[in-house]
Amino acid sequence: MQCVWESSVSGSSLRLSLLSVDGTEGYPASLLTQVTYSLTDNNALNVDYSAAVTDQKPTIVNLTNHAYFNLAGHVCTELRNTHSMPSHL
Repeated sequence: MQCVWESSVSGSSLRLSLLSVDGTEGYPASLLTQVTYSLTDNNALNVDYSAAVTDQKPTIVNLTNHAYFNLAGHVCTELRNTHSMPSHL
């Protein structure tokens, strides 16, 4: 399942938000998930996660990060390794 996250920028921070409604991919409860990427004055990258149930139903959540960054500094115009997994498995 592909989702479009809402985004907002404030200073040197980017916040992405997604509301998954009750029953999304079989999970109970509506869940508001947010991830904020912030660049500090020392050029450190902070990644902060939060998730909150919006309808008081119990559910599970396990947030992780699979982002890849080009730290070599060279320009790459082609993404050579892409992986996808169907969400219905």
